[in-house]
Amino acid sequence: MGFGNIGLLIGMALGVVPIIIHLINRRRAKLRRFAAIEFLLMSDKRLARRLKLKQILVLALRVLLVMALAFALAKPYIEPDVATVGELSEPGAVALVIDDSASMQATDEGGDSRLERAVARARQLIESGGTRTSFAIIAMGHPARLLTPGLTYDHAVATRALEQLRPSGRGADLEGALAEAGRVLSESGERERRLEVLSDLAAHAWKPLPTGWGWVPVSTFAREPLDVEARQGTIVPNLAVVDVAAGEYGAPDDKGASSLEVTATLANYGTSEAGTTAELRLGPTVVAEVVTLAAGASRQVVFKLSVSGGTTQGQVSIAASKENRLDADDTFYFTVGARRSLQTLIVNGSPQTTGWLDELYFLRAALAATAPGETPIAVKVVQVSELTSARVDASDVVVLANVGNLTKEQTLMLEHFVERGGGVFITAGDQWVGGSGEGDEKADKLGGTGSTVSAIGAVNKAYGKLLPFPVREVKSVGKVGDPRALLASLSFANVKFEHPIFQIFDGLDDASLFKAHVYTHVLVDTEGRPEATVLASLTGGIPALIEAPIGRGRVVFLTTTIDRDWADLALRTSFPPLVQRICAYLARALDRTSGAGFSVGDEAHVPVPEGRGPLVLLRPDGGETPLDAVEDSAAGAASQATTVYVGAPDIAGHWAVMRAGERERAVSFAVNVDRRESDLRPASEGVLSEVSGQLTRDNGILPTMDAGHEGADEVGTAEAERGRTVLWPWILAGLFLLFGSEAWLLVRGT
Repeated sequence: MGFGNIGLLIGMALGVVPIIIHLINRRRAKLRRFAAIEFLLMSDKRLARRLKLKQILVLALRVLLVMALAFALAKPYIEPDVATVGELSEPGAVALVIDDSASMQATDEGGDSRLERAVARARQLIESGGTRTSFAIIAMGHPARLLTPGLTYDHAVATRALEQLRPSGRGADLEGALAEAGRVLSESGERERRLEVLSDLAAHAWKPLPTGWGWVPVSTFAREPLDVEARQGTIVPNLAVVDVAAGEYGAPDDKGASSLEVTATLANYGTSEAGTTAELRLGPTVVAEVVTLAAGASRQVVFKLSVSGGTTQGQVSIAASKENRLDADDTFYFTVGARRSLQTLIVNGSPQTTGWLDELYFLRAALAATAPGETPIAVKVVQVSELTSARVDASDVVVLANVGNLTKEQTLMLEHFVERGGGVFITAGDQWVGGSGEGDEKADKLGGTGSTVSAIGAVNKAYGKLLPFPVREVKSVGKVGDPRALLASLSFANVKFEHPIFQIFDGLDDASLFKAHVYTHVLVDTEGRPEATVLASLTGGIPALIEAPIGRGRVVFLTTTIDRDWADLALRTSFPPLVQRICAYLARALDRTSGAGFSVGDEAHVPVPEGRGPLVLLRPDGGETPLDAVEDSAAGAASQATTVYVGAPDIAGHWAVMRAGERERAVSFAVNVDRRESDLRPASEGVLSEVSGQLTRDNGILPTMDAGHEGADEVGTAEAERGRTVLWPWILAGLFLLFGSEAWLLVRGT
């Protein structure tokens, strides 16, 4: 039960006033002896008892009158139960979000999968809908997809959309699915908008929306567990191969064979110890080992074998068992011999004709100096005007080096790139304060002038949500190389060593990173972006390196420069491994330790094989699809692309890109089930309630009326109260009955 004005409930305390008056009147009454009256009272004691009862009833009615009046003024109402969809035969719009991620392939003890139960439940809901109930079907697996042409009243169309759902290795994309549902429901003219999520409610997928709910509030939100275990919050047992790392060791022998070490990481997500057999298949070689896994623990299994030269496809699998309820994550595919370059597009915001003054002078050298065994980084440099969607789509990482301005189209293009899983590395510089000067001379011009403040505002507007935190101002303590400013300079004082970027510096107290001097940096406003994380801070807790997720991708922001204008970081020996790991982290290369690996549903960019002729994509199921490589328009139509976009692989296994008829030169890459799906633990009720509150809470957004439209406030109030059972009008009507009852008792008592 809720209240429109809960503060007025304090008025119910006035119910004691009639009681006080009654007690006061009793205290003031004086006893007057009168023989005749006493005789009459003694002769009719039953009448006296009736009079006393009427007095008590009148007192009770007066107390109820006062309390009921205050209770009615508080406007009580009863909220609908958000755990049920309601009566679907009534007119309304219903968005059915069906979780088709990998965890939905988990089976119960009877052998039925959660996805099968979800589809069956969705059919029941569609069949129970009336002719004026429209449905939209949304698949929750990454990337979220709308399977119907919006909301449809044709229930046959909605039912056919369910037939598109198949078991997959996709990760869950709750945020994207809810965004699709919000869009279609906001376009509906129906008063009742219901959102039903059929999911296993796995904790890895269910988190509050980081930017809140930007659509019309839904009337009813239901998230329905699909089995008894999910309803009870029971941990479902599961074993998984969560990672495989393959690397050569030692020199090849006389026959060209190499010694290979394959390290497989196995995990037990159950609550009891479990045993299994780990099997490595690499070409014709098969190696197996029996493994025992403690409850809730992981363990590494190392295989050492000899392989011939060339690219080799391999896999590590575990045996099925009763402790293993999800089969989709029992096999991990990997490649040997394929070294996938990280395609890095660098946008030079301050190009200079003098080489050592150029913004990218140190960065280009640092990215080219990858250590043996590390993933090589292929660099493409462009200016801001050359930043196009074709170049961005062919890249894993985009570096915005001292870029002071972006067009609206470029910003939206980069936001979409990150949302799909790309990475953006942003560095500050003199272009952020509206200058184009060279080197240290810019330090004298910083300090909060009107032009500087205006330039910072332009940077915040241009970058939008690409910036993890908005920039507040630029702060300078002096020039690089000035001995007088050395003592006032800042240094890296606090670093998250557990983060993949900084793990290599853990335990290295004498690393040159911590000896770098920062003379100029930007200050940021850390309020309002709880999802952003400060990875490294300067002296005084000033953020230096910040990360923020956007959709499936990541943004990393360095608050100083990558050249020598604002700091001497670029002159330190720690600079090359630092920027290399930033790029590798943004490209998720630090997540993929097994060659050219991707997850199902990720957008993939694969190196183009040598030779000429049309490109063909080989699927694990034997299918072949023609491909078009992205050409570099700046270099001419005849130039060949270095990578090819192969879309979002939809099944796990070994894929390959080859020239037509040249299978021996094919570039192989592995695609695996999203390993976050292996953890089947359910989300807490607190998280589920918070998501429910975000979707149903009145946020002032109206379905059919623009802001400022006449009568918008009245419509907004009606939208907020829709679906509630209002009680206060009935209570006011009951007051009249109370008044009548009191009058009747008083008349009967005379």
